[in-house]
Amino acid sequence: DEGKLAAIVNVVDGNFVLLDGPSTGVSRTVRNLKDLRITKHKLPLRVGQRTKGVRKAFDAAEVSKKFGESQWAKKIANKKIRATLNDFDRFKLMRAKQIRNR
Repeated sequence: DEGKLAAIVNVVDGNFVLLDGPSTGVSRTVRNLKDLRITKHKLPLRVGQRTKGVRKAFDAAEVSKKFGESQWAKKIANKKIRATLNDFDRFKLMRAKQIRNR
């Protein structure tokens, strides 16, 4: 579930939360807060709300779209693109940076 968006449905204790991300494919599960990165996007959810309600609120707030427009999401997308570059693409990128920095 790395790199997917999910909503915090309930706080179990100071270290664990109940996550649900039906629109992004994250199953309802308890996760450690140390493994998560919190975004600024908030949903109007009740404590322990069911998956159907979470999906409705997630889609209504267009969280995926808003996150996709953020700098954080663009940075993640650029990292994925750079990871898939072959040797010649890396060479072209290096030459473009050299020309740009002159």
